[in-house]
Amino acid sequence: MAYEILWDGDCVTTFWSGKPTYEENIEANGVIYGDKRFDKLSYEISVILDVDLSKFDFKKARIVAELDKQSAIWNKQVCAIHVTKNHDALELVKVYEEVMQGSGWTFETFDTLEEATAFVEMKRMSK
Repeated sequence: MAYEILWDGDCVTTFWSGKPTYEENIEANGVIYGDKRFDKLSYEISVILDVDLSKFDFKKARIVAELDKQSAIWNKQVCAIHVTKNHDALELVKVYEEVMQGSGWTFETFDTLEEATAFVEMKRMSK
């Protein structure tokens, strides 16, 4: 398995490693969206540092986004956060975010997990 999912209240973080596949991405999303905590989820952090995304392309990113867009019907308050510095990953994230427009979700991208978690904590304190 190329991912690990950790829940922390209204935030879920998926840590990706190795060479994740499209199927593993769909599987991880199913685990998250099928969890009763998804209804109260505010932040979804996807850590894609030091991974090989050669098994992904723009078409697969669009499909993942379309599936996520359907999940947004049940929870429109999610801020999807990607953690990466990788150029190829950033291009895939851009395609994903374009497809997700109109879903109600918001998006952030950070270079480090520390920046992402600081953002989540700042947002939590401002609620």
